[in-house]
Order: sequence, then structure tokens, then C-alpha cells
Amino acid sequence: MYSIDEILNMKEPYELFEGNLIQAKEKRNQLLKLFHPDISSKDMRRKEVVVVIQELYEKAVKQLMEGSWSAPGYIRWKGKEGKVHEMNYKRKYSFELGEMFFGNNVVLYALEEEQTEFAQNYLCARRKIQFVNDEMKTEFDKYLPNIITNFTSQNNKHCIVVRKQSDLYCLKEILWYYGGCLNAESIAWILSSLYNIICLLAYNNMTHNGIAIENYFISPEKHYGALLGGWWYGREEKQRMLGVSEEIYKIMPYAMQGNKLSNIQLDLESVRRIGRQLAGDETGISLVDKTGIPEPMVRWLRGTAGENPWEEYEEWEQVLTTSFGARRFVSMEFTPLEFERKAGGMENGIWKMDK
Repeated sequence: MYSIDEILNMKEPYELFEGNLIQAKEKRNQLLKLFHPDISSKDMRRKEVVVVIQELYEKAVKQLMEGSWSAPGYIRWKGKEGKVHEMNYKRKYSFELGEMFFGNNVVLYALEEEQTEFAQNYLCARRKIQFVNDEMKTEFDKYLPNIITNFTSQNNKHCIVVRKQSDLYCLKEILWYYGGCLNAESIAWILSSLYNIICLLAYNNMTHNGIAIENYFISPEKHYGALLGGWWYGREEKQRMLGVSEEIYKIMPYAMQGNKLSNIQLDLESVRRIGRQLAGDETGISLVDKTGIPEPMVRWLRGTAGENPWEEYEEWEQVLTTSFGARRFVSMEFTPLEFERKAGGMENGIWKMDK
């Protein structure tokens, strides 16, 4: 059973109860009998324990009545459509609109109740991406969100579940894993992959407005990336924007801040920002003194983006040729097991939905 100190330190229902209403009630009654103040007057903390037990029980009942339950590495939410959705996740993070959960082959974005418009916009923006032929679709599909399902939970979370290839890792985690700075060759292919996606956006007359290291996932082994997050800000070119994150607002061109109309230039500025972050200095100020980053690349990362993604991509390719010479594949030293050991989290990361 539990000690008084253990119970007094508990904050969440899962620490005391399992995700079953009947079992939770039975356990609550057993614990209240065990720690009732009348049984022993020697430890005055028994009254505090009884209060904590009852509070945790009430929280558990509330969650279970809403069809939800959460524990480290596990969530179970019931959708308003009646289906029960379960996920064993490795890690979760908060972001400006809600929470994101990373599994082996899926990412779950759970937007808060008041963010309905952004959740719907994610789905709408993704649907607007079209391809000229099947060959183009086959090539680009792996760089974009493949939506498995979306639902609103009983506890009013707007949930979007997207498929993630098992060799993809969040770029923000990758940057952390490498101590806050990547080598120039890795920065080169990551930015090239982003420019490729932005050209696809421009082909569809779309802007993303959420290109950031927490929304981009890369394959260190195969050198490609998938833009899975941030689509809640996606808009057609020159359409009135819904919003952006605080960090991206800081790099937004002044004209956009004034007219609030989307412009692909913001996505191109976001790529340069990511480059500076991966080089170890988001401001770009110290990059001139960094060794290992070619001077043409430094100038590019510190410069101002244009408004034509195809021209921008072409100029970037010239920067790479000047910096490194002929194109070649430089392996990124990365060991998945070592990364998972260092990053922590649960062993399993799977998604389940009842029939």
C-alpha cells in the first residue's frame, strides 16, 4: 500500500488510481478506511491524507466521466462521435495552441477548446495542397501530413492524428540532442528540404506561416523532412491571416504586420531563422565568428529573404556550391537508440482506436 508521505506528494489521479471508475471507488473506500483519523491519533497528518485521497478521487471521476484518462506515456480520450482513442506516446510538449504527443509512427496535435478555428484550418490548409500528377504526389506526400483521423474529445480537445515515418524526429529535439548546434553540411540539406516544400506551397498559392523547428521532422539517415505541424496557420497567398506564433511574429516583414495578409516571404524568412537556430545563434550576430560555417552560408543566413521561392531556392543552391563545391552526401552521425536513451520517454509509441 502507500505511506502517508507518498500520498501527500501525489498530484495527479493516475498516481493513486487506475483508469476504471468502479475500481477507483473501491480503492478510495479502502484507503479512507485505512487512513481514517479515528484509527490513530498519533499522526495528525491523517486528516490531510484523507483530503488528498478524496481530491484525487474526484479528479479521477471527472476524467473518467468525460471518457478520458492520462498517465505518463499514455492517454485515452473518448471522442464526441463515441469512439475511444488511445495512444502510447514517447514524449509530449506544450505549444501555443495546445499539446503535441510524439509516438513511433504518429503525432497527435491536441488543440484547446477555444482553438476550433485553428484546428479546422489545419485540415482545410492540408486539403488545398494538390499535385500535377501521380509522380509528383508520390514524391511530395511523404513531406506532408498524412491525416489518420481527427476528432473532438469529450473533454473538448480538438485532436488531429497524423502519420509519422519511424525514421523521422522532431527537429527541435535533434537540435537539443546535438547540443544546440549542427554542422554546416547538416544545415545545408535541412534547409534545402524546406525550400523544396515551400516551392510546393507556392505552386498551390499557399503559405504555411508556421515553419519552425518544433513543427518540422527530419530523417537523419535518409536526409529528408516532413512538415507535420503548424498547418493551423496556413492560408492562401494574400489571404487575411489567422495568426502566427510569437516567435514567428518577430521575423514577420513590417508590411505583413500592417496589412495582416499572408505572404510566402514569411515562410522564406522562417527558413533562414531555422538555419540560424541550427547554427547555434538565432540572431545571427555571432555567426561571423563561428568556425566550420562557410562565409557564403553565414551571409545567406544573416540576410533578408525575397518573395519568390523558386529564385530563393536557386540562389541557395548557388550558396551551397560556393560553400562546399560539388554536391555530395555527408552522413549525419545519429544513433536512434542513443537518442531515445538521452531524450527519455516511453518505449512504445502506438495509436489505437476502437471500432
